[in-house]
Amino acid sequence: MTQIVGTLKDSAGNGITGKLIVVLAGTLIDESTNPDTIYLPQSYTFTITAGALDITLPQSETSRITYNFQFFKTNTDGSLIEPALIKFDALVPNLSPVQFASLAPTGLVNDVIDTGALRVARIISTTPALAQSIGGPFPRGDYNPATTYKFRDLVTYLNRTYISKDLNPITGVLPTNTTSWMVIPVEPNGSLILGDDTPYGSAWSGSGKSASQDAVYGEVEAVKSNVALKANLISPIFTGDVIVPNQTLGDASTKAANTNFVAAGLTLKANLASPTFTGTVAAPTPSINDKSTNVATTSFVSAQTDRYFKVYLSTTTATLTGAYVIAWSGVTYVSNISFVSTQFTAPEDGIYLFGGSLYMVNQDTISRGLGALLQVNGVTVERVCEVPNIASGNGALTTFKPVSLALTSGQAIRIVSTNFGAASPYQVLGDPTVSNWWGQKVASY
Repeated sequence: MTQIVGTLKDSAGNGITGKLIVVLAGTLIDESTNPDTIYLPQSYTFTITAGALDITLPQSETSRITYNFQFFKTNTDGSLIEPALIKFDALVPNLSPVQFASLAPTGLVNDVIDTGALRVARIISTTPALAQSIGGPFPRGDYNPATTYKFRDLVTYLNRTYISKDLNPITGVLPTNTTSWMVIPVEPNGSLILGDDTPYGSAWSGSGKSASQDAVYGEVEAVKSNVALKANLISPIFTGDVIVPNQTLGDASTKAANTNFVAAGLTLKANLASPTFTGTVAAPTPSINDKSTNVATTSFVSAQTDRYFKVYLSTTTATLTGAYVIAWSGVTYVSNISFVSTQFTAPEDGIYLFGGSLYMVNQDTISRGLGALLQVNGVTVERVCEVPNIASGNGALTTFKPVSLALTSGQAIRIVSTNFGAASPYQVLGDPTVSNWWGQKVASY
């Protein structure tokens, strides 16, 4: 708020009692309050006693909105006496206090200047602070963060000239702040800045000077030359001797390997031609029927030969007549062989060797010939043993002659006891030592 003071007197110097009516020419908004204050063009009447004027009004100089002032003398009953003794429009300045007389025009006009403008000039000329604010720019020398700068003040900073464009006084705001300052492209001595030819170096550090094209050209060309000697990050093509760090032996990452790393790794590798291995050599185990040049592991070899069985008859059979498929009642050992009580099944293609014996007892009243047959898939392929004449009631050990068979996977082998000639009664003795059968794979094909 601006305080307005003054004294109103008549022509004889007597104080006048009356009314001062004040009204805004338009809406006045004060944004310095929270919330904003709006002053409306509604008139207000101040009572002036004995000419003593002391009122407060919101300043309108910033918003450029005038007030209308009218002063009326009043009768003893308080009514206004027309016309107004003084009537004028004026801005209420943004300073306090202010003399009412500095607002009111003198009423005098000459051929050069209106007395209202003359009043303003008089106020400026008699107020140093206002006088310094008119015109500009105002050179203030080197920038000092402790100095308060006003609108249009000029300072130098980092070899540059800056002018304040802030309507409010500023302190400690660097000239590089474009909100409050604007750079002027001239040297502090007033000459136009064209660019400095000083070559790139330590002199550039902390300098606000612009480098000339000539000063920058050499550096740009040097950078271009250096870039031309660099490899691309993506799919680089190197020349000469490329050196990379040596990696730890056994590293299986995507790091670049040098020749030392590769050579060290190759010392642990065997030749493709006539390799010499050490330690425990491991290789994939081929399938059991593999007949190629693949490396045979111990597991593969074992599977080829480590297939055998031996079974026996522990219980004497009932009296038999004719052919009888021996149902072996016990197993001495079985290894990698598919065997059930009456037959052996070949697990894979190969050469198999069979042998054994039976103790057979003739129960006929006359001598009889007894023996055994070897069958493959139910078909007799070999008479493995035969005793032509066994006396009535006697027994005989019939030993199998070794039989070598080429079998394919899945073929079933069995032993069948029988008598030769007319059918006659007999028994097979149940004794593991004399009635047994064995088989073994001896080779693949």
